[in-house]
Amino acid sequence: MLRNEKGITLIEVLLSLSIATIILGLVWSIFVQGIHFSKVVSDKTQLQQEANYIIRTLTKIHQTSASQYVISFDQNPKASFISITGDQSFRLNDSNYQYSIYISDDSNTYSLMSNHYVIKPNKVDLPIKIMITDVESPNLTYEVKTILSRIKGE
Repeated sequence: MLRNEKGITLIEVLLSLSIATIILGLVWSIFVQGIHFSKVVSDKTQLQQEANYIIRTLTKIHQTSASQYVISFDQNPKASFISITGDQSFRLNDSNYQYSIYISDDSNTYSLMSNHYVIKPNKVDLPIKIMITDVESPNLTYEVKTILSRIKGE
């Protein structure tokens, strides 16, 4: 019988494999959660950028139009496009998003804008709320409120 046997036993191998499997499982779940969180943040950022682009364009048109302009869309809420016609034209049509546009009276209560809304920028300021919804993830929405205004002419 040999007394100086060197090596590891089967139990030690199984134990080390079990510990390694648990550690790799934890690392993998953290990695997957990180990827999911990154996608959610990226999608939310894209919604914010889309809203900022719409607001920036509406503000520019509102402040530079010499006469009235019209905001129109196919349906409200959840429009598939936004179109502005007047001195300047603009059409936003992104199949990844649905748009809902609300206007407010002086009491800070928002109601849906009609599908064809005429705006006279020299006469009125326009409190507006835009909601953008991701078509693939309907629970992912972004809302922005602002007031379109300009110096009034005579």
